[in-house]
Amino acid sequence: QWAVLNGDKVTGVSTMYLASEMDTGDVIYTAETEIGEFETSGELFDRLMVMGAELLHKTLTDIKAGTAPRTPQNHADASYVTMLDKSLSPIDWSKMPREIVKWVYGLQPWPVATMQLGSDTFKVYAAAYTETKTDKAPGSIVSAGKNGIEIACAGGQTVLITELQAPGKK
Repeated sequence: QWAVLNGDKVTGVSTMYLASEMDTGDVIYTAETEIGEFETSGELFDRLMVMGAELLHKTLTDIKAGTAPRTPQNHADASYVTMLDKSLSPIDWSKMPREIVKWVYGLQPWPVATMQLGSDTFKVYAAAYTETKTDKAPGSIVSAGKNGIEIACAGGQTVLITELQAPGKK
């Protein structure tokens, strides 16, 4: 999920030999895929599951044949992220539009981005960039209509919320 949340263009799967420390074993194989501009983490997970299954089959076949490679990891390139939880759900409107849109798609299927409208918390499932400029404070509603709710964010720009779920609704 962090690949989507961070706006990465590419992610992937890998197989590796086990080592005593987390994620330190030699790499056997890797496979990469591009992340779609408006792809949710859930959609990406589904694609990565298929890629991972194919890579695992190749890995096990080559281990059995004694031909599986070993490539030491470059530990200087390692990165670690925190576990996701619901405290990450509220959208931070002081961020730039790209960050907000990635947040909406990255937090799906769980914990799901949220926004406040009055005293109600809504789950946000789809958002888009806009060309609208505004002098309203981040988090302010700029417009609302059949296409969605346009909200001010950083840099005098806006994000269009196109799909949301009211509290207690499906």
